Amino acid sequence: MSKVEKNSLFEGKEIPDLALELSEHDSRSRWLERGPNEFPSPWASEWGFDEYGLWQTFMVRDESGRDISHKMRFIPKGEFIMGSADNELDRRSDENQHQVQLTEGYWLGETTVTQALWQVVMENNPSEFQGDRNSLNFNEHELPVERINWHDSQKFCQTLSERVNGLSLTLPSEAQWEYACRGGTYSAYHVGEYINEKDANHLKINNQTMPAKYYAPNAWGLYQMHGNVFEWCQDEYKNYNDEAETQTSNLIFLRGGSWLDHFRYCRSASRASAPDNVRSDINGLRVIQPDPPKSK
Repeated sequence: MSKVEKNSLFEGKEIPDLALELSEHDSRSRWLERGPNEFPSPWASEWGFDEYGLWQTFMVRDESGRDISHKMRFIPKGEFIMGSADNELDRRSDENQHQVQLTEGYWLGETTVTQALWQVVMENNPSEFQGDRNSLNFNEHELPVERINWHDSQKFCQTLSERVNGLSLTLPSEAQWEYACRGGTYSAYHVGEYINEKDANHLKINNQTMPAKYYAPNAWGLYQMHGNVFEWCQDEYKNYNDEAETQTSNLIFLRGGSWLDHFRYCRSASRASAPDNVRSDINGLRVIQPDPPKSK
């Protein structure tokens, strides 16, 4: 651990030497302009800076004394065009483009919540793809948890937040999810206008979920924003032009597509929804931690 130079984003903080070994190209000025209000956070056991930006990890200990870690990536504040272009292949009518400004940065899970993390927090594993159903024999601890509904996801966030000092986890809003998924892109997918079996787990190509880090991450270091499991959002269902409408249904947005679905549902702008009590082996979650207000 070392102290960094004056006027740095990390001034006065002890940080891993990794952050001091980065090339200077443009990363330091970029993160200085849109960096977090707090770094490192009270909930972080490890932290650093790599080619994707800032990261922090929290730890949860199971009954045997084993530590389960989960890495969070900082997503800087900014503006983007939400929705899909009129000429995007497979677009739907509820994806009309509009400008969105996110005035605060946030920390988003590098991966979806794994079976290992869910089990140590909730003391159960509801997932379909374990044991004999994990036909590809992957380490189940690395597979995403699934067969969880929106209420289960909320309970997980609450329980984990109570166990780790400083955490106040929730689910991302639709806008936060899509902004993070795109990572500065405006194409149908963060890899371009098309995806194939090398980019994402979809179209039953593996007939099950894959490990949370199996495919390459996007520009902000987030894994499998396309395919594998749909991810519950915080938002209840409504059209983009109905922001003032009072919501009365129990439909909740899901994003990202799944191992089962056609690639059209894996697009960055694709909007799916399901009743809040539905449990399915195509639905999982990714958690978000707000950046606290800037201290005065």
